[in-house]
Amino acid sequence: MKTLSVDEFIKTLELTPKDMVSVDSFVLKPDGSIESFKPKDGTAFTLEEVQNAVGGYVQPIYMGSSLMLVNEDGLEIGLPYNSQATKIYTKYFKTNNKENFIVGDVLLCPSNMLK
Repeated sequence: MKTLSVDEFIKTLELTPKDMVSVDSFVLKPDGSIESFKPKDGTAFTLEEVQNAVGGYVQPIYMGSSLMLVNEDGLEIGLPYNSQATKIYTKYFKTNNKENFIVGDVLLCPSNMLK
């Protein structure tokens, strides 16, 4: 599988689930780093794997055939602003509302990779 940049990932948001098998999943960190992230079984993430990736309870954000998985309590516990994830969110939902921003580590993956 190919690891995608954030801009390349944005382009995949309208792919069909069948096409998404060639898309890797990754974690966007608030410091700007991107880490490849794969399910232990090679096909789909468990709830525990996803919670470990985002550091707590998970809030899914559905974006076409993709999922953005964030820490549900991120704002309340003061997780740092994630500019890359916010860029993807605002571009997909076509919003510039300053109240819509993403914090903490974020897992981006095809929606068919979640059990």
